[in-house]
Amino acid sequence: MSALFEPLENAIRDQFIPALVGREVSEAERQLVALPLQHGGLGLTDPRETAKTEYKHSTQITDKLTAKIYVPCERRSSVNSRAWLRRFDDVTRVVKTDILH
Repeated sequence: MSALFEPLENAIRDQFIPALVGREVSEAERQLVALPLQHGGLGLTDPRETAKTEYKHSTQITDKLTAKIYVPCERRSSVNSRAWLRRFDDVTRVVKTDILH
């Protein structure tokens, strides 16, 4: 999953941070910038390192809302709704597998 965030990290490291500080930064400086504010950094974390945890937290936070939206749809009797739900389950399963492994 971290590879998906490589372009974002490149943009942060090569464009955004240099625009903030007025010059290119070394890898050590990039790590310092990633530190939280209370530790002297800017809190600009590397998305490659935080993506898996952030995804997990996001799904945990939205589980109840998702259940409220998703469950009523399952109760619909039309064939099209059921086929769509099966497809949704299949896609969700693949995405979760790809992201978590």
